[in-house]
Amino acid sequence: MAIIIICFFVNNNYSQNIKLFNLNFTTMQTQIVTIGLEDLKTMMTQVVRTEVQSLATNPMIGEGFTDELWDRKKAADFLGISEQTLTKVYLEGRIIGQKSGRKYHFLKSSILKFLRSN
Repeated sequence: MAIIIICFFVNNNYSQNIKLFNLNFTTMQTQIVTIGLEDLKTMMTQVVRTEVQSLATNPMIGEGFTDELWDRKKAADFLGISEQTLTKVYLEGRIIGQKSGRKYHFLKSSILKFLRSN
């Protein structure tokens, strides 16, 4: 586990510097890095943008998530509704799925997105 502490310092020339203290309790090491305010803004913008893009592709799921293809029975059981109700919700366009012949298939991420929207 690591903790990052950000401290703002103003030197005699009134320029702002930021010291980042990275305290790693696993290795019991401390790293101190001094960067400018603009560099910190750029770094934070990149971190936030990366996280937002990750959430946009797999919302509320996280890094280790792998999508699964579920049949109608498994999706209905997960939602706690009947297969007929799931079919109705699919036909209404409230949930994204795929019909192949007489079978319906749903991505786990589509099921989770449907749950969040209701």
